[in-house]
Amino acid sequence: MQTLLTIKTIKGDHCLSFGVPDTDEEKDKMFRLRYQVYVVEKKYGHESKFAERKEIDEYDEKNQCQYFIAVLDKELVGTVRLVKYPFPVMTEFLGFPISDSTKDVHRNQLAEVSRMISKPPRFVFPRHFITLGLLYVLLNWGISNGIKIGYGVVERSFEIELKKFGVPFYQISGLCVKENSITKTFSGYFLKHQKDLFVFYFLFSEMKKWLERIVGNELIFKRGGGDILFLRSKFIWQLFVNFFKFQLLWK
Repeated sequence: MQTLLTIKTIKGDHCLSFGVPDTDEEKDKMFRLRYQVYVVEKKYGHESKFAERKEIDEYDEKNQCQYFIAVLDKELVGTVRLVKYPFPVMTEFLGFPISDSTKDVHRNQLAEVSRMISKPPRFVFPRHFITLGLLYVLLNWGISNGIKIGYGVVERSFEIELKKFGVPFYQISGLCVKENSITKTFSGYFLKHQKDLFVFYFLFSEMKKWLERIVGNELIFKRGGGDILFLRSKFIWQLFVNFFKFQLLWK
């Protein structure tokens, strides 16, 4: 893995690393983790459509994706991908409106964030850290490669979590799912639960500023050399999560 960010316990006995998978073995583990979560556990897709027990779709096969993974002490615990245009949200849905604030952005500067997974096998770091770390490296990579607008589709239960953390995003209404190869493969997600899907977009620059407020908070993290952070205390983090609003605390 090409490591882009590392979070360590203050004693340095545990390490959570984020970056780009650069070996076939890492990508294989990533696809198998996606299968375990999206097919076996969440039942979004039917197991018979994934003979090799790896969740791979046509966007992976067409090499339209940039992948990011999270590794806890050498064990894969998270993944996310950035899909280049044309991507599922733009091609798999009908009645998809383009916001006035994004319609003048070149299509090469648009991307979709999907396949976000956070699955730690044990409690070493707060689970939120996997999601935040994956977003951190994804945003930095995207900005350095000219991406300005990101799109995503999540269940409405996850929308509540996004709002809890004060994540800057904008809802897109007028969703209509059409039946095609992607939606039929994941019928348990797209076709059976259309009313529970939440479609949104966000600005990469705005999202990065929000995330930098968290990463740069000295009560939670101590800076090491390079892109290394040390978690000062899990208790302080939980205090922030449970008793404060991020959008008020870090404005």
